Amino acid sequence: MPSKRLHAATLIALLLLAGVPASAQRRVPKDLSGVRGFNYMAAGGSGHLEHWQKYSAAETERDLDWAQRLQLNQMRVLIPYQAWAQDKATLKKNLQHLVRAANQRGIGVMPTLMYARGQATDKSRWPETRAFAADLISAVGKEPGLAFWDASNEPDCCALPPSPANRQRMEHALYIVKALQELDPVTPVTIGAISPIAIMPTALQWFARVNPLTYQTDILRALMLSGHSTSGLPLDFAVLTGSPVILVAIAARLYPRVVL
Repeated sequence: MPSKRLHAATLIALLLLAGVPASAQRRVPKDLSGVRGFNYMAAGGSGHLEHWQKYSAAETERDLDWAQRLQLNQMRVLIPYQAWAQDKATLKKNLQHLVRAANQRGIGVMPTLMYARGQATDKSRWPETRAFAADLISAVGKEPGLAFWDASNEPDCCALPPSPANRQRMEHALYIVKALQELDPVTPVTIGAISPIAIMPTALQWFARVNPLTYQTDILRALMLSGHSTSGLPLDFAVLTGSPVILVAIAARLYPRVVL
């Protein structure tokens, strides 16, 4: 995560949950500290679209058995619009199977809606995405294994300041949030998003800037994705090297007082 950004999916989820009926909030665990989640895509596919095109019930159940053995209890699965458009009936049948198989193993499911290129930035195509959301709700909206809806995955990625396309994708994400809340008043809705530190409350800005994980994620993004570090790799490495030294020094000083 760049040092000027903080992954804020949880914060946005809480804000969105505040605007939905009380009945929806009953689906949310009171203590989310017990959530042990994972993103799921079958190993047999080369991407999320192929995952659904080559969906295997046996492979899914095997993978979920492994997840159960690892005591995982929440799953996020991405659903491309193209997979639905190519074969709506099959996609819905497979999604039902996945949600029911997960529920049998004590795993809640958060489907994440993915859209075709250009859909989110073209308002004339937004009704297509609403129909997509509505059909997914018709398939699994009443399933007990459905935990959340994820309206969009990082619609504001990855420009700072936000580009017009970023703003349009975020506006579309809110459009889908409203559609999901209208069509399924029971299930909570979230958006997987990143938010610039500059627009956060002062307390959160301070926390983000002193949190070593901010700099760790900045390094990972720089080395694995963009090749560019927002805060600068020397500062990132300095923070990650210095923070353990400081913590060890504090621990060494406090240890005799606590133990002896």
